[in-house]
Amino acid sequence: VIETWTIVQGMVDTIPIKSTITNSALIKSTITSSTIIKSAIINSTISDSIITDSLINNSEVVRTVGTILSEVTLEDAIVNNGIISRGNITLKGITYEIENETLISALVIGTDYSDSNLVGIKNAKTLRVPAEKSNVSFDISAEKDYFAASMSVQKSTIPPDGIPEFTNNVGGYVYANASDNLVNSTGWLRIKVYYDPNELGDLNESSLRLRYFSENADAPEWEDIDISGINLTGNYLWGNISHYSVFALMAQPSVSAPSGPNVALSTRGGGVGVTRPLPEEIAIPIANPGTNIFNFEWLGLDITKVSIDLKSTTINAKVTLKKTDKTVEIPDLPGIVYGYFDISTNLKHENIHASNVNFRVIKSWAVINDVNVETIKLCRYANGWQELETAKIKEDDKYFYFTAETNGVSLFAITGGKRAVEVTPTAPAPTSPPAMPPAPGPEITGFIIIVAIVALAIMVFVTYWVLRRRKA
Repeated sequence: VIETWTIVQGMVDTIPIKSTITNSALIKSTITSSTIIKSAIINSTISDSIITDSLINNSEVVRTVGTILSEVTLEDAIVNNGIISRGNITLKGITYEIENETLISALVIGTDYSDSNLVGIKNAKTLRVPAEKSNVSFDISAEKDYFAASMSVQKSTIPPDGIPEFTNNVGGYVYANASDNLVNSTGWLRIKVYYDPNELGDLNESSLRLRYFSENADAPEWEDIDISGINLTGNYLWGNISHYSVFALMAQPSVSAPSGPNVALSTRGGGVGVTRPLPEEIAIPIANPGTNIFNFEWLGLDITKVSIDLKSTTINAKVTLKKTDKTVEIPDLPGIVYGYFDISTNLKHENIHASNVNFRVIKSWAVINDVNVETIKLCRYANGWQELETAKIKEDDKYFYFTAETNGVSLFAITGGKRAVEVTPTAPAPTSPPAMPPAPGPEITGFIIIVAIVALAIMVFVTYWVLRRRKA
């Protein structure tokens, strides 16, 4: 079923006040204290009204906090007194899906647009593009000449539609987009994202990291920018990036040095090492349908992240992680065990569509134990050990990184198998040819022997006869 609306521009003699507007189109109107249902409002001013299932384009929403919004489109939305509690809202061409009450005027922090005025010359000075309202900037090196390029940047309190939020976000999410001629001509690209130290709250400034949403990965997710850094004096993070995307800052909680057990030494994010307890629980106050990421990297454990795809909204969703040991009742696993971890959650199993566990293995362990990296798996214990579907996703100088699918949480183990022993065949020792028997000499037959004896006897007889005749 395709529903079409015909919008006809007309004149409204009186200002609709305390009216109900249904299945209507109003252009260049002022609407006050009214209820708007399934209507299109264009180039108008709306105040103190309730809007449901309507489209609002290039209109002003006033009496919120004094901010004027333009180029706004609402779809299947509920808006009351400047607060949108449901539906999709498109601001400056970027769509956001709203599932919780959000003040429209506070949704977008800043928008910057360079319209066909960017020029790049190969081997010339790097182009610097400031986006002051979004509190970011870009340094762009041209791989080839380009002219009349454009870039748009928008910073918001939530990410654009289709991109998940993550915990411990600082300052919002930055969406950057560029025209094709700029994208295709860029040699290298660097982004700077500025932050307000007052927004950190109890987060550790030294642990700040710059992240981007890897939309082209096999499993799209938030990733840290590998080549990046922080300037604590200038209050910004920089990163070398390969393309325009959605960017955000993340930090870890600051924890005072405790006295007592369960402590570890941490120097993450280039900060000074401090002794702190290892917290085991991460909570998301409002976990929306879709993928929710519980990031445990800051614990220093080898389970780095738990991703849970929820079917419905959950309040105060919690996931707990701790390193543990196997009890004697649980059977041993084949191969070599890297470590045991216990993961638990307060989420109901029937509300979970799918789950993934990301983990890492230090390379030195594989070398020392002669482990074949291709055999490294995550196993889960649930009435017996189950080998989970595990895939290697990347590696760096120190770690191999993996992800595994699981249909529940409980006791997990990271295992690996030894490399197959390569048997090198031994070359056979050279063999001497068989000794040949000596050639037989001439065979002395019995006849020859008899002849020789007879001849000898004749000679003796003749000699005896001659000697006897001489004596005679």
